[in-house]
Amino acid sequence: MVSGSLIATPIDFSAEQVAIKLGLLALAETNLTPHVLDVPPAGFTCRRLLAQVLCYKGDFLSMHHQLRLTPPDASHAFLTSWYEWNTHKRVYLLPLLFAPQSSLLGQFLSDYNVVVLEPVGSPKWAQFWTRHQWQHLPSSWKRLALQIKETIMQGKGNNLSVASSNLNQTIRDLFRSGRYEDLYQVLIQNYAKLEETQWIYWMLQIKQAIQAPVDDAILTYLNRASVTQQSIHPVLKYWLKQTPNNQRSQLLYQLYWVYKNKNAAIHAQYLKLLQVQSLIQIKSVTLAQQAMDKLKNVDPSLQWMADSIAAQIALSETPPNYSTAAYLFEQASQKAPDKHQRYECELLAFRCYNLAGNYERGYALYQNYFWHAAQFNNFPPESFIKEGCFCGILGHQSAASLEKDLQGYEAKLLLSSATLRSIRFAWIRHNFEAGNTTEVLEYLQQPVFHMPFYRTDATLYCSKCLLKAGLVQQADTVLNALKPNELAPIHQADYYLLKGYIAQAANHNAAAHQALQSFFNITGALPIDLRAQATLLQAQLYANDHNPLKAKQILLDFLPQTNLEWYPFIAFQAGCYSERIKPINCDEVLGIFKELYLRQPNHPLAKDGQIKSGLVLLQQNRPQIAQIILEDLLPHVNGEQALWVRYLIQKCKIIGNNQPLDLSQAKLEALLDNPMSLALQLEIELQLAFVQQAMGDLPAMQSTLLQACRPLFEDNAREFTSVELYWFKRCLFTLYRYTTDPQMAQQIYGFLQELGFVEVPQ
Repeated sequence: MVSGSLIATPIDFSAEQVAIKLGLLALAETNLTPHVLDVPPAGFTCRRLLAQVLCYKGDFLSMHHQLRLTPPDASHAFLTSWYEWNTHKRVYLLPLLFAPQSSLLGQFLSDYNVVVLEPVGSPKWAQFWTRHQWQHLPSSWKRLALQIKETIMQGKGNNLSVASSNLNQTIRDLFRSGRYEDLYQVLIQNYAKLEETQWIYWMLQIKQAIQAPVDDAILTYLNRASVTQQSIHPVLKYWLKQTPNNQRSQLLYQLYWVYKNKNAAIHAQYLKLLQVQSLIQIKSVTLAQQAMDKLKNVDPSLQWMADSIAAQIALSETPPNYSTAAYLFEQASQKAPDKHQRYECELLAFRCYNLAGNYERGYALYQNYFWHAAQFNNFPPESFIKEGCFCGILGHQSAASLEKDLQGYEAKLLLSSATLRSIRFAWIRHNFEAGNTTEVLEYLQQPVFHMPFYRTDATLYCSKCLLKAGLVQQADTVLNALKPNELAPIHQADYYLLKGYIAQAANHNAAAHQALQSFFNITGALPIDLRAQATLLQAQLYANDHNPLKAKQILLDFLPQTNLEWYPFIAFQAGCYSERIKPINCDEVLGIFKELYLRQPNHPLAKDGQIKSGLVLLQQNRPQIAQIILEDLLPHVNGEQALWVRYLIQKCKIIGNNQPLDLSQAKLEALLDNPMSLALQLEIELQLAFVQQAMGDLPAMQSTLLQACRPLFEDNAREFTSVELYWFKRCLFTLYRYTTDPQMAQQIYGFLQELGFVEVPQ
């Protein structure tokens, strides 16, 4: 059972944010200072805002101190760059670290390193400003970024070697004039005179425009002993983006050996994981799994990534292994070093648990995800909350818990009225179909269901629950509170269909026919679910009126209008009604069931139809054809259905005299060693008795029937289903007829009288 409220109330610094935007720095600093030691996430938010205030005031040392106490994010990178530039006049060349690739900081750094060599007025710079919402940031940060860019282009900075200004000018001139082949030769000849980031970026800028092996040149450059590669190179992401999908895996494999040969084990592992990911993207799942299997002793800092990629492999299997993927994504979320990575893995785990049918675990992850989002006042979109609510419903969330959550969402204005309504009725529909009518009726007593927006559907469900509970008169009374002429067509259809069910339950077939006539007179398109149910009910009413021909024809006429979900039900029932028409049209019955099996062979009713075909053929004394149908079906069934088919195959052989009777006896006895329903057990034991009779072994026949019947007529408290009672009666009749014990015969006769079978002769 899932439960618990999800709504949290985080500390709100919106007033201080407004004060900063208005330039009221002293007021903002006064309000923020008391909260700098608050527990996360409030403390982090406070220190980030205070760092902005100190930046505007020019107190860069204090600003830097606040940033050191705050986890890095995009604003952290901006402010740190500003600090380095204003304090030391140094370029803080933004490193593209391997760990936070998917975080806000990692995305910003990646995009910045790609665009840094572009002309200032180029479309790529415009896209960069837009993507990172620079229009909402101080213009001084824009100037800082441009100053950093200019410094890098000139080969200056704290971690850039100073290159010849003439060389830089030559490179820029060649690039601007489109002389890419000449530029390539200049770069090859002067690789030692340029900072490595500059050199590689210029190479990648001209890669698409020339025929030269640029990738090989860069790999050769990286393999030089002078290039130590203490971390993953900042150009990696840009390089991979420029490489076609089908070539990316090979490039990553080559990079992997570059770092492995330099004994940079952790970076080599990171590149190997990226290679596996690229293999998954091009659907080479087998190669991805083989590469993953070779990756041993993954560094703890990369274990989350390894788990995440292993989950992607599980999702790429045929069929997808959602359970394994969900578990691995959950493991990755617990090990991820960054909150954004953690939330992303939690989200994927939640959805995989849903697809795997583990709704309780999925809902627990949804709660965790929502709780963290609520702490940052960053609530997920309505569609995601709705998805989480549906997961809770499927995970058997109680009505009280659901209503508590919905009221919390409503208070925060996170869900629209229509969405709240759809979630409430989704809970009602799920529990109604699960047979929890008492819980549904209790939930429908909530005041919200008396509101006009809810009243009609609530009344219909209340009537359905009462009918399902066998309270026919009460169901009709509740339904009569609605006036069909005032209802929308969809509700009119539901009303008349329910009227038909109620009349049928009360054995008022004429009233049921009248209700269905009103249903079919409704103008406008109606959902296929309602039309299929009405058609099945109408056919059943005609069958109850001893008109199976009309019942069959109604269903066959409706078949072209139905969908894949309803087709098996309509076709199977049509075949059953066709079977009841006398004299039986064997070819028609077999044709209906065969068409159903050909269309949807995996549907349980399609397999039941094939079994019925076998029974019809046995009744028509055509055991050889029945045996062929049943033997073709046997590999595709399991459980009791498989036992039933195996028994019928033996029956075909017995009727067709296709095997010795002693072998038939052994086969039937072997079947009885399996657990099965009482009805099937009695039928097989009766057939075994007839085989023993045919063999002339009457004592064995009597023993078999006595063994089958004695425990049942000695159990006075047992209640039988109609099918069980039928086969029990047949076993008793046969035992009564062939027993040689007068006392036993008298006991059986008395028991048959108690069961109401008084016509048995003495």
